[in-house]
Amino acid sequence: MDCLLFLVTTGFFYPQLGLRIEKFDALRLYHLTGFLSDALGGIFLFIFADTLYPLLGFGFEGKYEYVVFAFMTTTGILHLFGLTQPPYAHMLAKLSAFNRIAVSAMFLSLYLSHQLGVEAMLIAVYDLAFASIYVIFQAKFERSLYV
Repeated sequence: MDCLLFLVTTGFFYPQLGLRIEKFDALRLYHLTGFLSDALGGIFLFIFADTLYPLLGFGFEGKYEYVVFAFMTTTGILHLFGLTQPPYAHMLAKLSAFNRIAVSAMFLSLYLSHQLGVEAMLIAVYDLAFASIYVIFQAKFERSLYV
């Protein structure tokens, strides 16, 4: 409840606090969504995974999972840089999309070889879908540059 009160108050007084709201284009929305899902999700999982995994029916060994959480957090940081450094936003988006495609291929391989469980397949599908969204918006953006 306190968080909601903070958000409403900040939203009401944002001009007086020196904050500004900008229109989000597809690239900025991609970076914002990536930051919120990966950086904050990775930190959340670092803290609560040992409790959350068993509740969801996944096995938690506390070994490779932390490597996955570190990947998530660093990918989220790439997205944060994409938000805060507009001249590099396209390059960082391409880098994050390439990274997601490579990681999804590895996790899908580990799932199909029965080295990891269903959570590896879920990670692979999520990262591949996220990278695909960027590729779709990137093609649309490049077309608008030449028209």
